[in-house]
Amino acid sequence: MININDAKRKRHSEEGIGYIPVFNNGIFSISHVFLGPKESVPLHKHQKTHHIYFAEKGDITLVIDGKQSILREKSYIEIQPGKAHKVTNNGIGEAQFITFEMPPDDEDIEMIEEQK
Repeated sequence: MININDAKRKRHSEEGIGYIPVFNNGIFSISHVFLGPKESVPLHKHQKTHHIYFAEKGDITLVIDGKQSILREKSYIEIQPGKAHKVTNNGIGEAQFITFEMPPDDEDIEMIEEQK
């Protein structure tokens, strides 16, 4: 059992997005992601990885293939392979979401926009 409150957060880079890797069996993975106010995951896409994002705390703004929408707290969305997507916390507090990735592959990413 993993209690998210007790887990140590990691960062994708020194100034990158905070996350906790929860599970990875090579078939699918689960991560808990933390976005501070005005923080974003830059626009990128995957060739073979499906994502499901579940907004755990706060609302997040998603841009998927140029179309913007709001993922409300306690809602989820699927992002299919090949779809360019960006996630932004436009709120004043921390937003948290859970990502499910099938299959998990750290190499399957094409950055379209750089981290600011």
